[in-house]
Amino acid sequence: MIQIRGAQTLRVPISADVIIPKIVIYEKEFNFGKITYGNSGVLEMNIENTSPILAKLRLDLRQKEEFRESGVECLKIK
Repeated sequence: MIQIRGAQTLRVPISADVIIPKIVIYEKEFNFGKITYGNSGVLEMNIENTSPILAKLRLDLRQKEEFRESGVECLKIK
């Protein structure tokens, strides 16, 4: 609503559309096999942003209670 001094209140309709990024991760699960603490392994993860807007990936497993003591803070993304 817009109020102009000395005039009636004007109502201005506004509409908007929202686009939510659509991200596809092609791997259903990741199996590192027999990797033990102190060792490393590499698995490929294929991600595609099929939406017309920018999307960012934030992968931080350190905040999960079950990963705090497992050395996951050394996770590197290439």
